[in-house]
This record gives sequence, structure tokens and C-alpha cells, in this order.
Amino acid sequence: MLVTPRYNRWGVLQLFAGLNMADGFKYGQTSELKRFVDFPAFLLQTILPKTFRRKVHSLYLILDNSRPCALKQLET
Repeated sequence: MLVTPRYNRWGVLQLFAGLNMADGFKYGQTSELKRFVDFPAFLLQTILPKTFRRKVHSLYLILDNSRPCALKQLET
């Protein structure tokens, strides 16, 4: 069997997901490309408006499969 060294991701979506630990509410968004710029967009469009409406004072992020140098691009 011949196996090529390239890995093709045909039709795979990137999933950005969030969980509100207080009430179990889940947030989700998919993206066709794996780009770090999509993560801040997910935060600004999905997570932050709902947390501000609920008057949440602290937001903790636990990230998986992210580059540590890319996190410096997030504004605090």
C-alpha cells in the first residue's frame, strides 16, 4: 500500500466552542479555514455580547491547539 506523506483535510471544519459553567449554555461557530483571526472574531461576535448582557465580570479562556505566540495578538 502506497501512503502519501501529505495530509489533506477535505471538507473538515474548524470548531470554536464555548461553555458557560454557570448554567451549561453552549456557544459554537465553525470555520472552513484554520486561522487565528477567526478566534477573536468568535469572541467578539458570539461570546462577549452575551456575557456583557448577562453582566459577567470575569471571563476565563482555556484554549486547546493554539500557538502560544498567537495569543499575544489578543487585546486584553
